[in-house]
Amino acid sequence: MKRKLMKNTGKLILVFSALFLLFSNNYSVYAEKVGKTVQDCLKNPDACEKDADMNVPSGGSAEQAGITGWEILKTVLVLFLVLGLLFLFLRWLQKRNMRVFSSGAVKHLGGINVGMNRSVQLIQLGKSILVIGVGENVQLLKEVKDEKEVEELLRRHEPVPFQPDFKNLLQKWKDSRTEKEDPDRSPPSFSGMLKRTLEEAARRRKEVLQDEEKGNRDP
Repeated sequence: MKRKLMKNTGKLILVFSALFLLFSNNYSVYAEKVGKTVQDCLKNPDACEKDADMNVPSGGSAEQAGITGWEILKTVLVLFLVLGLLFLFLRWLQKRNMRVFSSGAVKHLGGINVGMNRSVQLIQLGKSILVIGVGENVQLLKEVKDEKEVEELLRRHEPVPFQPDFKNLLQKWKDSRTEKEDPDRSPPSFSGMLKRTLEEAARRRKEVLQDEEKGNRDP
């Protein structure tokens, strides 16, 4: 993985170098011409003075000899082009890493922060979902094996595709009105299901601790 990342970074550097050399070629040619003119004047001062008298630069040509507005605009365009290529490369690299991570049997569904440096993560492992608590250590809170509950969690996690169908839009509008009129009938959200799962896991853990304490008290 690291070798591929270094290889892609090297390709990007080569592209930027080629663009830099391409747009800096005009400045090199101009400098070369100026150097030859000075060298000719040193070898033949009389001819240089005659050429200077015949080609006296006017105010407009003197301004053109400096940096023009087009050159500044071209430099800005090159800068934006380089930044755009860098942004696209980083986006492609991020999507590629996400595909590689999600292509195997283990898939990260999401998580929620529950405190300072503490979070609860959902991990899909095969046909089951693991509820993992991450803090000072990593602890398995619950393993969801019920097929209906797993399908519901996965359905809530997947993004809804865009469907420009008038019938679907009308149905969504009706559902939104129903949710406003009767919030209790609205389907639970992904965060709500996660919260309910955590509450159930905490309740079960409390029952286990109570049973252990009761067993220790009995003679």
